[in-house]
Amino acid sequence: MIANGAFHLTLQQCGNKVVCMLDEGALVSSHRPSVDVMFRSAAQLKNVPISVALLTGMGSDGADGLGLLKKHGCYTVVQDEASSIVWGMPKVAFEQNAHVEVLPLDKIAYSLLAHVGRFNS
Repeated sequence: MIANGAFHLTLQQCGNKVVCMLDEGALVSSHRPSVDVMFRSAAQLKNVPISVALLTGMGSDGADGLGLLKKHGCYTVVQDEASSIVWGMPKVAFEQNAHVEVLPLDKIAYSLLAHVGRFNS
């Protein structure tokens, strides 16, 4: 799901399911939607394997949330500089050591899916 430009995207646990919710909350780091809001909500999920990537983009949105997910034992990836159009958001996450791996764009999807066991390595 991609968040509408006027809403934060959050993940919530409803029984044994995870659902996407839209929230008109305040701007975070001058953004709505904010990647940090989505990542922080994901960090609250229990018994859900989480693999997440922070891709090319300007600014620092997502770096703090990615670090929180890493602290919770989630698999976190940042896009490498060479394959990024703008190595802003991934760079900040890299500098904060919020990543488990740094990968080129064409390797990220496979790595995320392999980590949660959907593909055999």
